[in-house]
Amino acid sequence: MRANEHTLFSGTSTTTTNHSTVQTSAYQGVAYLNVTAASGTTPTLTVKIQGQDPVSGTWFDTGTAFAQKTTTGNERVAIAALPDTTLRAVSTITGTTPSFTYTVTLVTKQGY
Repeated sequence: MRANEHTLFSGTSTTTTNHSTVQTSAYQGVAYLNVTAASGTTPTLTVKIQGQDPVSGTWFDTGTAFAQKTTTGNERVAIAALPDTTLRAVSTITGTTPSFTYTVTLVTKQGY
């Protein structure tokens, strides 16, 4: 099996953001979230993976999401079936003056 690594986001964010898109022909994958800094009053970070309808261009949730984060930490989520060829991460950030430094990575796997 061949694996490809895609960085969907790496940096600091203070607002809800739609991150970069990746193209893949893979059939499964693993998503990683690594939060290295969190600040603000009651900050929360929620990250999910979305896919794009190739005909309409509409984005929708794939069902892959990480548990909400309020502090530093990391998580790995296996994706048994990638439903789409264009994917992105969406991060929702709430709280008073929230700030998170984090990385969202997608490792896709495809057969030969």
